Amino acid sequence: MDLTELDAHEAPADWLRAIWKGFSRMESKELNESPLVTDPRSPDHLQRLRRAGTITAAQIAKAFSYIDIASEEREDAAIYYHPLLPGLLIIPNLLTPEVQETLLSRMIHRDLSNPKHQTNLHLHYAIPYPQASTSSSAEAPFGPQTLSIKQVLERRLHWVTLGGHRHRKLLHAGDTMMLHRDVSEETDKGLISLSMGCDGLFMIAPNDVKEPAPKTDDAAAEPGDPAEDLPYLLLRIRSGTPFT
Repeated sequence: MDLTELDAHEAPADWLRAIWKGFSRMESKELNESPLVTDPRSPDHLQRLRRAGTITAAQIAKAFSYIDIASEEREDAAIYYHPLLPGLLIIPNLLTPEVQETLLSRMIHRDLSNPKHQTNLHLHYAIPYPQASTSSSAEAPFGPQTLSIKQVLERRLHWVTLGGHRHRKLLHAGDTMMLHRDVSEETDKGLISLSMGCDGLFMIAPNDVKEPAPKTDDAAAEPGDPAEDLPYLLLRIRSGTPFT
């Protein structure tokens, strides 16, 4: 498939958006118990996935060394895919909490102080930057009103652009995104997503997905994996799970 031929602004089908809307309104307990959600870290759900390869412990240690993460005993990280979307690679156990904390800390305390990195706040506020001769403050004027650092980090900061076109989304507990086509308008290469922090729910479907026929009561009661024939994939993205 030529990614440059895809319309990045094409809206998903209404029936897909309705399904996503239903899941996004569920309580955590319902989502945790839903048989339609696939958790790559659950041994019971690995039968839904296929092994695509491995990132060795040596490769992981070398990569972490570039961000000054101390070398320690690490395990190989398995790479999986789902038969519905063989091009989607999932790595459930790659970023440890230590690595996530390091990356997030550097983004917040180092990268956000660089004017080259824009945020959603730049669209609405005049952002001050620390001067060499002054100390930073927990309260900073962001325009006609004052926002505290706590307000910015906990609710107001939604995305950051670090060195490129793609936005790094900062979602807070309870936040949801609309179903959309995730295609960059400036490259024909695949995309890589790194999930850090809270767990989340991720829905994806093939480009040519068709709405399935409604199931009868008899068919719905048949034994087997209820997620097996879904025309979409619902992934529980746990903290530290990249997918590409």
